[in-house]
Amino acid sequence: MRLRNIVAVPHAAGNRIDVRWELPPAPAFPLVRVVRREGTHPTTPNPASAAEGVVVPEIAGQNLVVDAGLQGRTVYYYGLFPYASAGAGGTIVVSDPAGQIDSFNRGAAMATSPMGNAEQMYALLPLIYHRYDTVLARTPPPAMSAEDRELGALRRFLDLPGAQLDQLRSFAAAMLDFLDLNRVDGRLLPLLAQWIGWNTDYSLEIEAQRNEIRHAPQIYRSVGLIPVVEATVKRISGQDSRTKEFVHNVATTNRPERLNLWWRRRVGTTWSPPELLSVDASFDGRPAAARDDVGRLWLFYHQAEIGGAEGGRCRVWLKSFDTATGWTASEPLSEGPLVAKDPTTALQGSRLLAFWGVYDRVTDRWRIESRTRSGGVWSVVETFLPPEGDPTVSRRKPAAVADNTGGLWLFWLERQGNRWVLKYNRHNGTTWQVNPSPTFPLDGGADPRVLDDVFALFHATDATQRLWVFWGRQDAAAVPGQTRWTVAYRVKAGLNPTVTADWSTIRTLAKAAGNDDHDRAPSGLVLANRNVELFWSSHRGGSWSVWRNVLNRATHAWGTAENLGTTPYTLTGPLATPDGADTLLIYRSSESLRYTSALYAATETVDFRYAGSTTLDTRNAGRLAQRGRFDDAQSYVYDAGRAGRRTNDDWYARDTVGVFLSAGPDDQEISRLNRVLREFMPLTDRAVFIKES
Repeated sequence: MRLRNIVAVPHAAGNRIDVRWELPPAPAFPLVRVVRREGTHPTTPNPASAAEGVVVPEIAGQNLVVDAGLQGRTVYYYGLFPYASAGAGGTIVVSDPAGQIDSFNRGAAMATSPMGNAEQMYALLPLIYHRYDTVLARTPPPAMSAEDRELGALRRFLDLPGAQLDQLRSFAAAMLDFLDLNRVDGRLLPLLAQWIGWNTDYSLEIEAQRNEIRHAPQIYRSVGLIPVVEATVKRISGQDSRTKEFVHNVATTNRPERLNLWWRRRVGTTWSPPELLSVDASFDGRPAAARDDVGRLWLFYHQAEIGGAEGGRCRVWLKSFDTATGWTASEPLSEGPLVAKDPTTALQGSRLLAFWGVYDRVTDRWRIESRTRSGGVWSVVETFLPPEGDPTVSRRKPAAVADNTGGLWLFWLERQGNRWVLKYNRHNGTTWQVNPSPTFPLDGGADPRVLDDVFALFHATDATQRLWVFWGRQDAAAVPGQTRWTVAYRVKAGLNPTVTADWSTIRTLAKAAGNDDHDRAPSGLVLANRNVELFWSSHRGGSWSVWRNVLNRATHAWGTAENLGTTPYTLTGPLATPDGADTLLIYRSSESLRYTSALYAATETVDFRYAGSTTLDTRNAGRLAQRGRFDDAQSYVYDAGRAGRRTNDDWYARDTVGVFLSAGPDDQEISRLNRVLREFMPLTDRAVFIKES
C-alpha cells in the first residue's frame, strides 16, 4: 500500500524532525510504523538492532511522528511500513509486503541545531529594551512552555526569526559535509557521482550508492582488464568473485605448456605445500643445484624466451638460497644471443663449476660452456673441450658430479655420425685425465641408448658402487610398434676413469606389470641408510607428475612408488637436494598462478596462461573433471555460440572474461553487471557470469 504526501521536515526548535503522511481511502493497512536510520533507509519494520533502525512512536490518530532528541547537522532516513496489527513485543505480524519495499514510502530530512541566534539578537539590543521587556503579569496560557514563561514578549518574539536563522545556519554548516560520503544527504549522491563520471543506479539503497562512489576511483585507477572487472563486480554485486580470461582455454597450435619453477620442503616424512619459485618459464629442462665452499646452495636453470630478434632463445639463470633469507632474485649466468640450456653444477674443492649446452644456429652445432665461482666471484665464460679437442664436434646435455677424492666427473652427449653417444671424463683439479674421453661402454654388446636426462650421483659410503648414472631412453612398449620412455641406470664400482670394465650391467626403474606409461628426468640422492632415493617424472597417474621411490643399494630392489603430484597440471624435471636434515624438491610445473586482489582480499584471480594447448588425454581424469569449472586448464576449440549468437553460456573464446560468483546471478543482476562493465571493459571483450559449483 502506497502512502500519500509523505513529508519529513526539521522542526525550527532544532534537534527534531516531524514526519507526516496521509492514508489512501479505505486503507487495508490503517496503521503505519515509522523506522528511523542513519546513512540509508531502513528496510524492515522490525529492526533487530540500532544498526537496522529505531522505531519512532506514532501519535495516535494524527498520522504524525515527532522524532526528538536528534543530533544536529545529521541526515536521518525514515521508512514507513503500513500494517494491520502487531504481536507481542510490538513486532508487526500482519503487514503489507509491497509497502515494505515501496521506495515511495520513505522520507529523509536533516535535523538542525539551535544556534542561539535569538539570544544573540536580544543581547545586541540596547539595555533599555531589556528593562521594559517584562514577564507577563497575568496568568500565562497553558500551552506556553515553562521556559517561555520566564521570558519577556520581545524575547519571545525574537524566537520567530531566530529559529529560522538557526535553521539557515545549520543548513549552511551542513554544506561542509557535501564531500563526506558518510554524512552527505543521499539525495545529493547523484551529483557527486556525476563529478567523477559514475552513473548512479537509483534502484540501489543509498548505502550501496555511497559504496559505489567511494570505490569508483579505485576502479578508475585500476590498470588492466582483470583488476577493473574484479573491482567493478565486487562493488556492484557485493559478492566474492574469481575472474578468469578464457583466452587461455582456446586451443592454438603454437602455444605449448610453459613450465614455471616450483618447490617443496620435506621435513621428516611430511611435504610442505607447493610454492612458486620463479616465473622464468620454459618448455622442458631440469634445474641443477650444488652447495659452494661456504655451504650456500646455488640453483641453475634455463628460461625460454619467446620471439625477439633471434626468433627466441634460452638463457641460463641462477639463484641462491639459505635457510635464514630464502631465495635470492634471479641473475643471468650465460651470455650472448645463442640458445643456452640444460645446466649442471658440482663443487670441486673450493670451486663451484657450472656447465651448460649452447646451440649455434649458424653452424648448426652444440657446444658446452662453463663458468667457475671461486672467492665469491664468477669467472668469464669458457668453452669446454675434452683432451681430444676437435671443436667442430657437437656436444650437449652435460651432467657433472664431484667425488670425495677431489675429482670432478663430467658426462655429456656427443654427436657421432647420425647418433648421440654418452662420453665422460674426470678432472683431477689440474687437467682432464683421459685422452681420448671414454665412451659409455656397451652392456653385453648392447647399446646403452642414452637419449636424454643424464643424471650423475656420487655415493660416498658405498665402496663398491661409487658412481651412479641415471638417464632416459625409449624402450619397446606393450603395444607393438610403440615405445615408451624408461629410466635406466648403471653403477661404476671405482673412481679410475681409465677403467671401463667396472661399469655394471644396465638396470631400469621398475614399472607395474603391463604399465605402458612414460618415466623420465631422474634425479637421485643418497639417504642416511645408504640407499638411493630417486625422483622422476612419470605419466603413471594419467598426467605428468613427480614420483619417488627408494632403491635398495645392495639388492637393487625397488620399494613402492609414490606420486608427489597434487594437481592435474604437468609436473616434470624434478631435482632433489638436501638442506640439512630436510630435503628440497624443485621441479617445473604448468600449474596456474593465483593472485589475491589488492583491493578485496576475498577476490581471486588466476593466471592460466602456462597450461598451454595440449592434446586431450582421456586418462587424465583430474583435468577432465575441471571442465566448466574455474580451475579448468584444458584447451578447447573456439566457442562461437548458436546460430552465430553467443549467450552467457558460451565461454571458450578469446574475447570472453568469466566472472565466477559465490552465488548464482539472476537475469536482472547479469543485466546490471553487463551495463556497468561495458563502461570499463574494451569494446572487443565480453563478460560472462558463472555460479561457482
